[in-house]
Amino acid sequence: MALLNRLNLRSKLAVLLGMAALAVVGSIGAGASMMRHRMFDDRIGKLRVAVDMTLSIAKGLEAEVQAHKLTREQALQQFRAQIHLLRYDGGRGYMIAQTDDEVVLAHGLDPKREGTKSTVKTADGRTNAAQIREALRDADQAVISYPYAKPGETELKPKFSVIARFAPWQSPCSRASGSTIWTPTTTRSSCAWAAWAA
Repeated sequence: MALLNRLNLRSKLAVLLGMAALAVVGSIGAGASMMRHRMFDDRIGKLRVAVDMTLSIAKGLEAEVQAHKLTREQALQQFRAQIHLLRYDGGRGYMIAQTDDEVVLAHGLDPKREGTKSTVKTADGRTNAAQIREALRDADQAVISYPYAKPGETELKPKFSVIARFAPWQSPCSRASGSTIWTPTTTRSSCAWAAWAA
């Protein structure tokens, strides 16, 4: 207080104006951060819906298997056919199903990858399937992150996936479904890939 008493009116007003400017900048920064988190949470919510839709397809087909109307292989063929058609996020989002041993079961964008091993690795060199197994060890659904290049690019960018376990298809491996967004941009440049059938 003694310091302020020694300042003339012009200096006091300058200090007050500087503090007000800092408060405005801080408010803008906090608001931008909150908006980014909200956009990210909204995107994750959208991906959870895509995962739920994929799981609904798998559950319906599994019910047909249990009712002896389809064989497991027929159910998987129908699952693949649905995954090939399923799109979200304005057609940019698609689903992928992968077994626990990293074999692509269904690929919504590139069916030629089906039956091949996934080459996706985490930043520490682990397979993506290992990360999924770890994330779903004590949960039926989780969000994971790993570096991956967008289609047509070579630069690795952080990517987040929503994954969920589909337990009925455990033979020979358990299954999961998931969806992905790229970061730091969580709006128009997102490219989703999803549905881990692990």
